[in-house]
Amino acid sequence: MNLRERVYLYDAIASNRRRIALGVFVFFTVILLESLAVAAIVTRGQVFAWKPFLLSSAVALGVTLVLFPLLACWAYFKGKQAILRLFLTAPLSEQDERKLRHALVNVCIAAGAEEPDILVIANNGVNAISLARGYQEGLILVSRGAVENLNRDELEALFAHEVYHIMSHDTWIWMLGLGVSAFLPLAFSAYWSGAGKLVDVEERPVFTNLFLREFGLHFLVVCVSFVIVWVILAVFWIPLWAAYFAFVLPGNRDFLADSQALLITRNPEAVVSALKKSDIMRSDPIRGDNVFVNHMFFNQPLKPPGSITGWLIQHLHTHPCIENRLECIASMT
Repeated sequence: MNLRERVYLYDAIASNRRRIALGVFVFFTVILLESLAVAAIVTRGQVFAWKPFLLSSAVALGVTLVLFPLLACWAYFKGKQAILRLFLTAPLSEQDERKLRHALVNVCIAAGAEEPDILVIANNGVNAISLARGYQEGLILVSRGAVENLNRDELEALFAHEVYHIMSHDTWIWMLGLGVSAFLPLAFSAYWSGAGKLVDVEERPVFTNLFLREFGLHFLVVCVSFVIVWVILAVFWIPLWAAYFAFVLPGNRDFLADSQALLITRNPEAVVSALKKSDIMRSDPIRGDNVFVNHMFFNQPLKPPGSITGWLIQHLHTHPCIENRLECIASMT
């Protein structure tokens, strides 16, 4: 990377560090306000009386000081593993492994970055996602469709986009946001999706049927109780999740990553081609498709038709449309 590109990257890193600080402040404030609201309900609206107000404030502050560090630590140490459990991995031939490794090595040498690990996920669409806590622990998940349908130049463009997210600390923001704003939904999805390993998709209903057969009505009662508790806790988490998307998540991250991919590869045709293929080949939704991780992908996966997740994805606009991203690349060439 030349001096101009490094300054460009350092500006992005500084911006993301400010966003992390903003995220900590926003999440802490939201948790504190929600704790105060709960305390107000418990004290039957007497928070404006002097003693009940002091008591409720002390309880709310104590809950916030305990809960927020726990969520932040979970995000930092366990967020990556939880996201990995949302996906099934796919087998990879030696030829495909060499193809991916050579493309990634070329990108990392050009970018001056540490080489992350690669994992192929079982999906026929063209997509990728980057996960990292730091430069030394980067991981790029690549869909099987990308391995089969992208040539080496297009794979380099895809990897350059994802490597930028790691180098610019975008992944740090994602880990913080997921840990605090999506802890319960992500943990539940990770547990139910089953482990980021080679598993037959049809095995999951067998597990459910076994419980129904062995425990019958008792299992249904537990499920209903769980749903009720889930709804109550969801009311607590929705404001955090909304604050994450509204105030913390950088809206121009994909434009910057596409621009950096162009600077790293010096191949605008490959960047454009990779984007177009990822837009065309989205008919196969990512396994474990989840509204809390869609913004982390190279291109937004196809939303599940008629689902609540699909409606949320459509209205959140976690990715700019492909036409705008292509216009941004065209303006640089």
